[in-house]
Amino acid sequence: MYQYLHAKLLSFWQSLRFKFLNTNKKQLYLLQQLYRHNDGYELSKQDRANKITDDCTLVYGETLVASFRRLLNIIKPKAGDVFYDLGAGTGHLVLTAAVFYPFKRCVGIEILPSLYHNSNTKLQEFNQLKMQHPSLLGNSAQIKFLNRDFLTADVSDADIVFINATGFFADSKIALENCLNRLKPQTRVIITSKKLSLEHFELLHENVYPMTWAACSVRIYRKIRVK
Repeated sequence: MYQYLHAKLLSFWQSLRFKFLNTNKKQLYLLQQLYRHNDGYELSKQDRANKITDDCTLVYGETLVASFRRLLNIIKPKAGDVFYDLGAGTGHLVLTAAVFYPFKRCVGIEILPSLYHNSNTKLQEFNQLKMQHPSLLGNSAQIKFLNRDFLTADVSDADIVFINATGFFADSKIALENCLNRLKPQTRVIITSKKLSLEHFELLHENVYPMTWAACSVRIYRKIRVK
């Protein structure tokens, strides 16, 4: 009986608190609730245990939503822009971009099956939330997740790209830069940990941001011309 009453009181308090939040905080709360029991680290670990990959470029790490939003606020996405998260993990940044910014389409590319399937599960749950809260989530961008290697994917329609490149070294970094070479001019690239060695990419911003694993250097580039 006590547990039942406690759960009822907690639910009532959360509903009351939600009612008095502003729109931005309500949207953030809904996304936080969507991912509150999600464990991307464990999902990534499962794929490694199943020997799907031992590629060090696929080491899992989650970008804090607050840091991600600070970076997008610097870029100031325009209505109709297309966003890609290369190595999208559980998809939380893709959903964040779709809710808080005027993107036309937000795409997450993830090679690990468990993380990809988790992203699609969260997308289904998000679509249910949209039906329950149309005034808060109804204007979000189109969202799509792809299960493939982003190094060989066609991302030429991207206007803004996010890539957590902490695990990219030597040959894998060269492969990453070859992927970015296929972007159209004026595309902005947010990249963690690494500097690009491409002369046709202009550095717009550089700073250190908190992430779940540590404070991390992040850079924003713009492709200024075709190679």
